[in-house]
Amino acid sequence: MPTVYRSCRHNPPERGDFQSDKDAGIPQGPTQSDEGWGSISTFKSAQLCKKKGLKHGHGPYIVEFIIEDDTPIRVGHISKNGHINVIGDPEEFVRLALAAKVVHRDQVED
Repeated sequence: MPTVYRSCRHNPPERGDFQSDKDAGIPQGPTQSDEGWGSISTFKSAQLCKKKGLKHGHGPYIVEFIIEDDTPIRVGHISKNGHINVIGDPEEFVRLALAAKVVHRDQVED
């Protein structure tokens, strides 16, 4: 059961914080895999999530998820740079996020 970190705009997190490009109605990019289009980006550490969130203009909050084996959320591709695709219904992410640790990125040490 991996722990992953996701930038979000709201505290408490909302459905829109966990929409994949596919869920948001954004057309699939020509080099984007089906999994990448239908998943959300998470990271293996809060520090990496903070760094990527600042670079890409994501929200100021970081939510820590523990992906339990019995959840309908599944872990997809894990890249060497610490990016992790996570696939699931945005409502399920909100349910998990409401029970998870959420911090402002300024609370995360570099």
